Amino acid sequence: MLNGRTPIFAGHAVSKLKTEVPQANVRGIAADGSSAGGCAALVAEQPSADILVHKVGIYRLQVVFEIPDAEWTRVFDVNVMSRVPDCRALIGKA
Repeated sequence: MLNGRTPIFAGHAVSKLKTEVPQANVRGIAADGSSAGGCAALVAEQPSADILVHKVGIYRLQVVFEIPDAEWTRVFDVNVMSRVPDCRALIGKA
């Protein structure tokens, strides 16, 4: 199962994988893993996992000393904390 934030992203990922690996048994789900609702939708569709790979992140070129604390918090929340609920829900049941 591949996850994308939108049906377009999820569909694109599935299509690309099926092109590269035609025999792959793969499906996609659209769910924004950075929100509690998105995590719940993901876990409802796929209640367990043997392997969980996260590819989520935001980044902007900025001078590190000019980045406000609120931006550091936002980056950390999206890049790290947004996946904690998925890990708890999926890996805890694997």
